[in-house]
Amino acid sequence: MSFDDAIKKMFDAMEVPDEVFNNIWDVAYKQGVKEGITMYAWWKDGKQEVGTTGKSLRTALDEVDNELIGTTNKTMKQIRDELTRG
Repeated sequence: MSFDDAIKKMFDAMEVPDEVFNNIWDVAYKQGVKEGITMYAWWKDGKQEVGTTGKSLRTALDEVDNELIGTTNKTMKQIRDELTRG
């Protein structure tokens, strides 16, 4: 059984609806992307930058938060807010 299948089976046992499961999985993936961006950010003139374009770390992380997730047409922030309210 793959890791993805095992996680899905665990959430099925907890009777988590597919939409919620997919949102949690997508948010976890995006959080991993943000962790990776943060790990490779570097300091220049007192601010953290990413890549070679001069983009600030904060701007890059905001862009990840504002990207639509999967087919939900929601941003990571919207989904995180829904999950914490629920």
